[in-house]
Amino acid sequence: MRVVLAAPATILALIAGLLAAPPATAHVTSTVVTTRTDFDALTPQSFSMPAGLRVVTVTTRLSPQDPLAQDLRCVLQAIDDAGVTTVLDQTDVRVQAQFAPLPLESNAFPQFALIGLVQGPVVLRTACTRLTGSGTAPRVTRLQVRAELDSSARRMVRNLTTIGDLPRLTSSGQVRALASLSLTPLDTRSGDLNCSLMLRSSSAELATTLDSTVVRVKATPPPQTGPSNSLPRITLVGVGNAGSNGEAFVTCTPVATSGYQQPTVPRASLIVSSVGSTAQRTATDVLVSDGDRYLLTDSAAGPRSVTATLTLAPLSRTAGDLTCQLGTDIRRSGGFRVLDEARVRVRAATSPDYLTGNAFPRITLTGAVDVSGSNLFVAVRCAPVDSTGYAQPRVTRVTLVSQPGGTL
Repeated sequence: MRVVLAAPATILALIAGLLAAPPATAHVTSTVVTTRTDFDALTPQSFSMPAGLRVVTVTTRLSPQDPLAQDLRCVLQAIDDAGVTTVLDQTDVRVQAQFAPLPLESNAFPQFALIGLVQGPVVLRTACTRLTGSGTAPRVTRLQVRAELDSSARRMVRNLTTIGDLPRLTSSGQVRALASLSLTPLDTRSGDLNCSLMLRSSSAELATTLDSTVVRVKATPPPQTGPSNSLPRITLVGVGNAGSNGEAFVTCTPVATSGYQQPTVPRASLIVSSVGSTAQRTATDVLVSDGDRYLLTDSAAGPRSVTATLTLAPLSRTAGDLTCQLGTDIRRSGGFRVLDEARVRVRAATSPDYLTGNAFPRITLTGAVDVSGSNLFVAVRCAPVDSTGYAQPRVTRVTLVSQPGGTL
């Protein structure tokens, strides 16, 4: 590492500039949000991050372009001024183009989130490389980077671990927890896991579930084609009071253990930070109907950073597509402004039909917005792309977390 000292004249000039600068206003941008669309998934993307400790969430939506299955490894990196590269998060994803008529796969539009903690100034870089397969690489239809200034954040990472040894962090007071897990199935049969983000307060005997999802995993090794997403990625988020000495942690519990070889966890991350006026809304067993029906809303005022997670449970044995959106509206006036969105293909996979690798698609949506107006609120909604003869899935759980720090 090189340390370069500035000349005395340069230092004096910098001090003079600081003294002459106008005082900072109350409208300080504490969250950086950048969105890019429609580029080759194998083309790296770079983003400059300003100074400060920041929690980074990158959501990526892929659109497969080739009928043959391909496996990608997508990585989030930070590069400092000395040129040192640090891997913040990564996941493997399987993609396979699905042309009409709609095929069996539950998720033909993989969407995933990568999270990290960086001390700026740094350059963030996202990049995907091909592990297996060939042909036309998928395209990134939407990539959003959100970096929140958060001096209290702490992080724990587990690499190449099991579902019984996931991250844990001690915490106190009102906290927000953000977790991510990548799963690699080992069994060619299907099995289900219930993965949860938990918070145990020092004053409570039982832990509280902040967020949870069910995921179905089934090994389909290349060159065998099969489920478009057999390498599930899970993101969990929530807020709660940890008391004077609590603990945030992640658990994955097998729904059925009879003879099933549990998947490995190549990477799991947990980020916990102290928060103030943070709101969380949760709804369970919500029916998707149309785009005008909100699954969840939050009317907290002021600049906000928002994160929403959804788990879908397909009801139809035929495949169908949904578009789920996070956005703002002015009292249901129809002026819905989209902050983030994801398209997902869902299809019920019931016994003995276990061809689908992920029958419970998981969606993560993020954004930042100023909702200071008294009639403006944040909402989550889903709408079918084509609902002809298709039984819409149920949303088994939707969680919306809103906290101060949106871009002004």
